[in-house]
Amino acid sequence: MTTTQRQPKILMLTLFPHSGNGSATVVRDLATVLSPQAECLVYYVDTEVTETKDYRSHYLLVDDFPVLRTHPKSVQRKQFIQLSEKEITDYIQKLYEDFASVVKEFHPDVIHVHHGWLGATVAKRIKAEFGIPYIVQFHGTELEARHDYQKANPQIMRFLDELVVDGLNSAEAFVAISPTEEELVLAYRKELKLLPAVKMIPNGYDEDIFYPEAVDFEKLNAKFAKNLNGAKLDPAKPLVMFVGRFVGFKGIEHLIRAVPHFKSDVQTILCGNGELFDKMVNLKDELKLEHVHFLGHVDHFDDLPALYNAADMLIVPSEGEPFGLVAIEAMGCGTPVVGSMSGALPYILGYSGKEATGKTPYGVLVPYGDSPAIAEAIDSVVASDFKKKNADAISQYVNKQFSVRAQAESYFSLYQDCNRSK
Repeated sequence: MTTTQRQPKILMLTLFPHSGNGSATVVRDLATVLSPQAECLVYYVDTEVTETKDYRSHYLLVDDFPVLRTHPKSVQRKQFIQLSEKEITDYIQKLYEDFASVVKEFHPDVIHVHHGWLGATVAKRIKAEFGIPYIVQFHGTELEARHDYQKANPQIMRFLDELVVDGLNSAEAFVAISPTEEELVLAYRKELKLLPAVKMIPNGYDEDIFYPEAVDFEKLNAKFAKNLNGAKLDPAKPLVMFVGRFVGFKGIEHLIRAVPHFKSDVQTILCGNGELFDKMVNLKDELKLEHVHFLGHVDHFDDLPALYNAADMLIVPSEGEPFGLVAIEAMGCGTPVVGSMSGALPYILGYSGKEATGKTPYGVLVPYGDSPAIAEAIDSVVASDFKKKNADAISQYVNKQFSVRAQAESYFSLYQDCNRSK
């Protein structure tokens, strides 16, 4: 990327914490895998410092932070659309001043902005002052939020649009994370007459963490004994799994309402937390569901690989999932996915649109919000012994299509193109 032999320096900018959602995992995994061939520093806005061993990090520490839609680490969950113009301007200025100090110390070759949002506004000012090129990776949430914001407060949304568009237009390139998101970014680009070209680079999972392996159910039961409330996961019974934030678009309610329709004798675990957690627990109690267990937050490295391997299937009942990182992580472990025929999930499951049903070699797709269809798909996966027959093919497919190392190579090439354009 440069005329010298030193490692290129990549500075990633995210307006959100080190952990708490799929985007944070994408940032963390990408920085980790890039580090052997580039010196990476990730800039976080967070309420606490988390040590990173594989790459450098800088934290703008705050008591709270604005969110696009929701975030488990946000205290007030105050969305950007709820800020005044002055609050937005002050927020950008504070971010710029702190980020500029990092730029002066780190001397990056390229800035990688995560989310097509106000981070691009800051990056434009940095480019004007220091001449550093930047790319913008859309994660999907920003476009969903913008759609909601336009209805909630058109005046503030126009103000935000002016700031964001100004930042986006000086980027070297846009990146979309799936074909579905690419279409949305292209439509957004056309609507606002944005200049940068759009490149599709799918997210990747870390195959050194998520791979098929034997599961010690005694160890799992001991680890989650408190959450299981005296029950135990039975290795002889099919295990259905959900993992994600407990927010509306994740479709958790539709999965819980599917349970009474099960014909198979299965056990269900739901991993994660969020604003709808208590409501979903109450729904489970209301429906008198005995074999549904809420495990709460599970550690990404210590717990998720074992749980994915223990599960007979992962359920992703989301509406318009921009990507679905949990799906490819589970598939890396050889676990099939039952997901919504919505967002990026058909792409992830290799659905061409020509199939007579929603079944693919890697899972089953069902209409969003259709609880009986979810139950039917789960029963079919159990009855066909789907995981046992297809685990190797699932793991090999996702490793070939969605490796984080392939993702990193694509970004590294894009960084080189950006640097050559300086």
